[in-house]
Amino acid sequence: MGLLYLTLIVVVIVTSISGAIVAVRMRRRMNKSLGRRASSLDLVSFKTWNEVEKTEQQNKESGPVHP
Repeated sequence: MGLLYLTLIVVVIVTSISGAIVAVRMRRRMNKSLGRRASSLDLVSFKTWNEVEKTEQQNKESGPVHP
C-alpha cells in the first residue's frame, strides 16, 4: 500500500512539473507571435491560437529560402 502512494506522489509531481514546462513554452511562443504578453485566457483561446498559427506561417513563408 505504501508503494502505491509513493508511486502516485511521484506521478503527480512529474506531471505537475512537465505541465508547468509546457505552459511556459506555450506562453513564450504566444508572446513571440502576438508581440504582447499572453494571459492565461489566451492559452486556452482557440481564436488566439489561430492568430499564433497564422503569424508563424507568415513568418515561415517570409523567412530565408533554403536550397
